Amino acid sequence: MRRQGYNTPVLGHLSTEKAAIGLAFLQRHISFIILLLIFTGMVLVYSSLLPPFEGPDEPEHVAYVLHLRQTGHLPDFGADFDTPIRQAVGQAPLYYLTAAVISLPVDAAEIDGGDVAHNPWWPGISTDDPRDNRNFAMMNPDTHVLTSNQGDLVHFLRYTRLASLLYGWLMLTAMYWGGLALFDGHRGWAALSALLMATIPNVLQVFATTTNDAAAITFSSVILAAGLHLVGRWDDRRLLLLTGVLLGLGALTKTSVLATFPVVALAVLIGWYEASPRRIGALIIPGLLLLGPALLIAGWWYVRGWLMFDDPLGIEPHRAMPWGFDELQTLDLVLPRLFDVRHTLWFLAGRGDVGPGFPFTAIPVLVLVLSLIGLARACFDRRLILLVLTVILGVGALTRWMQTVNLVGGRLFLPYMPAVIFLVVWGIHALPRSRITRYLVAGLAGSLAVIVVPLTLLPAFGPPLLREAVSVDLQGPALDFGVAQLLGYTIDADAVHTGDIVTLTLCWQPPPGDRAVPVPYPVTIQVVDAADPTFVQPTDTIIGRRETYLGLGKYTLWEPNKVFCDRIRVAITGETTSGQRYPIYVTLFDPDTLEQLYATQDGGLWSSKIIGYVVGG
Repeated sequence: MRRQGYNTPVLGHLSTEKAAIGLAFLQRHISFIILLLIFTGMVLVYSSLLPPFEGPDEPEHVAYVLHLRQTGHLPDFGADFDTPIRQAVGQAPLYYLTAAVISLPVDAAEIDGGDVAHNPWWPGISTDDPRDNRNFAMMNPDTHVLTSNQGDLVHFLRYTRLASLLYGWLMLTAMYWGGLALFDGHRGWAALSALLMATIPNVLQVFATTTNDAAAITFSSVILAAGLHLVGRWDDRRLLLLTGVLLGLGALTKTSVLATFPVVALAVLIGWYEASPRRIGALIIPGLLLLGPALLIAGWWYVRGWLMFDDPLGIEPHRAMPWGFDELQTLDLVLPRLFDVRHTLWFLAGRGDVGPGFPFTAIPVLVLVLSLIGLARACFDRRLILLVLTVILGVGALTRWMQTVNLVGGRLFLPYMPAVIFLVVWGIHALPRSRITRYLVAGLAGSLAVIVVPLTLLPAFGPPLLREAVSVDLQGPALDFGVAQLLGYTIDADAVHTGDIVTLTLCWQPPPGDRAVPVPYPVTIQVVDAADPTFVQPTDTIIGRRETYLGLGKYTLWEPNKVFCDRIRVAITGETTSGQRYPIYVTLFDPDTLEQLYATQDGGLWSSKIIGYVVGG
């Protein structure tokens, strides 16, 4: 009893001391902790606004995770290529294993990963209208008709997306850790580095969707951060061993991470070169501590690909896709495409060209210009060599990939973006009144991310605004198709020319009732060069045509009685004559048989009905 009483004050003192240490740690890094919370909120908002399976290659990534859950085996490059996994069969497995573990609460035994309802009128990669029918899939439980299996698949997807958020926390921690090394322990500049990375809309998208890019960005960030620390601690065996483990995990995530390996080697060489005396033998242990864990963790994956499929990097499944090249493209063909990547580097949402316009895009450019001014007057630091090398290696890796496949966006440069962010912050740090500039840049970046994401995603992927009645004057007749009533339309221009894009807004109302109408009805809008402008013949020339769904693929589970309006753009591709009238007519189809539905007007039945006219300009 005396022994227990003797130790109690000691234990209480230790407990109090640990609490004080923990509180002091929180106080020192409070700005980063707040950033983590804000980042988590922004990712969850992005994930809620971006419908299921709209993330780049998200159906394939989810199918990979399902394969692991249902079979317990890695995909076969050949046998599983014709499954919903498709080109992802060649991807390294770490991210998918993480997502499989996180999704364990979901019973995945009977889920069909290929049961994704695609939008047949998805316009693909097009700049005609970034907010018109951009849904690649029709899998949102709140606005789309789903089968029981599709509902289970979406539920499974929600869990796999959480794996990306987990990697996002690690990425931000890596940026903060790297910033502390680059700015000699200054927490404010380290936090700004993490904030600028966290508020890139493309980064938010990656960590809000199911994609192995999340793990690739994370490990590239942490490897670069380790390299920045190794410049001054090149012989720290614990740090070297940790970095070797990170190299292995990164290599087991995605081959794009391999491009960051020379950065760590250069960091060790810089530290060794500055040491005295310089002995070649002193590099042996660092080399073993870096390469040993990396080979043990990830070497088997590349040996497997080489021995089993003669494809250690998993590139051939991508070549086999429609966008793959049989032979490497020459640089003169690739470089123009490489320059175009700048358009999608900051923000490209979903599968198409969904992004903000001016003035939102001007703000990142302004920050970059400020940074370049600062870099021009900044003092040289040996750690900047690592950042520049990372950018060079990233551009080289992206160029090589563009020689292999045709569809490459700015998202694939994101693993190397941490180096760009660190360079930007270094430039801002070198400006006069840098503290004020730091707060200004942080405020701009944070505010922009909070504003631009919903302003971009809601019009592109959100359901239409539901009204009790139309608040504007509509043109054209009211047509009752039984399943829906066309109340009328508005048009942005009555005069058209060849090459114009006409914007029509068609307003619809589901039939009355107390239940949602769970059917996606296809609709065709055509502008016709008709011999008789009052009656369209099958032989008449179509000069403009658009096929889509009522609700533009975003809204197929209609609320009864609620009016919704679709903003549709129709390209005028045929020749027009000044002064000639061109009928606009609408046809609605049965979603199962694709037979034309008849509309009633003035006691008559019409399969296709002229609703108005445009005039050649």
